[in-house]
Amino acid sequence: MLLYLLKRSDWYGERFAQTSLAEPHPWLNPDEVCRVCYEPENRRRRGPYAIRWRSGSDEIPDFIFGGAAWEFLVTDRVKVAFEAADLKGYVAWPVKVEAPAKRESRKRPIVPWPYKGPPLWDIYVDTFVHIIPEASDVRYKGPCGVCGRERYAPVGDDDSYVVDRSSWDGSDFMRPHELRGPIVTERVVEVIQREGFTDVEWSPWGGIGDRQTADLTRMRTDITPTKAPEPEPDATEGMPSSFPPLSDKLTARHTEFLKKLVDYVRREQNDEDLTAADLTFLRSAQVEDCQYWIWRFEDDAGSLCYATVSKDAKGRLCLGCNAADGQTPEQHMWAAHKGWL
Repeated sequence: MLLYLLKRSDWYGERFAQTSLAEPHPWLNPDEVCRVCYEPENRRRRGPYAIRWRSGSDEIPDFIFGGAAWEFLVTDRVKVAFEAADLKGYVAWPVKVEAPAKRESRKRPIVPWPYKGPPLWDIYVDTFVHIIPEASDVRYKGPCGVCGRERYAPVGDDDSYVVDRSSWDGSDFMRPHELRGPIVTERVVEVIQREGFTDVEWSPWGGIGDRQTADLTRMRTDITPTKAPEPEPDATEGMPSSFPPLSDKLTARHTEFLKKLVDYVRREQNDEDLTAADLTFLRSAQVEDCQYWIWRFEDDAGSLCYATVSKDAKGRLCLGCNAADGQTPEQHMWAAHKGWL
């Protein structure tokens, strides 16, 4: 039994409409994630993704990737085909479509809002399997020094993996605990190929085998002594109770930096549609021996971010942009000043 990985064929969004998440990942137990190794990668979800269409194209493909690594949404005709073929190992949740982000370009095509296109479905693979690490092209990285989970990583681009038959219930969709997924059987690929679904391709991933007959010499090791992680710095550590604003004359200089800052944020966020109107100036501040100017904006997922321009005592400018992560503007400037971002 051969297994395949599904992926987007229109990687650069030159033909089909692309999406971004409208809400945070709906994980069932987000607190389970280790802050050091970020495992488990394949957490269980409590419900479907909510999405926003992005500008660039108004042609809706049959497969829509982008919710999370290798996960996908499909149109109604894909769901019907999967059901007709009696494929197993997934649930189909209806997808909620939100209004596009306010800064999406009006100059380029975008799927019309309110959304009146075909029903969309979140194909969530809820069948989990285990690989046989010793028979797969993986690098064993040892247990995480914090949570204790065993860690594995792919070796290269042409890796092949073996699913332990004893963990497989015959499903056509499955998600390996040890690696990113999901993966599918030949039956899924046959349906996709027969129906000619758009914006999806597949590549060989591996197969299903038995530990008793598999070649158990393929796994590599990459074990180094595990050091206890350094604690993340507290954004308020040593922070003054307030930062004095710059003089009115200096505060007004924020407009001088705006064009340069917009160009910088465009590159960092990979968002060519961002304009100066998307940045809202908040305040200026004297942070120890540096002058700061700070703006706020939303990324393409609608999350709050800050952009800063700072000038040190020698007159050197520094630009920055990061997610707010719950910080106040003052905490963000302090963390940037201390090099914690």
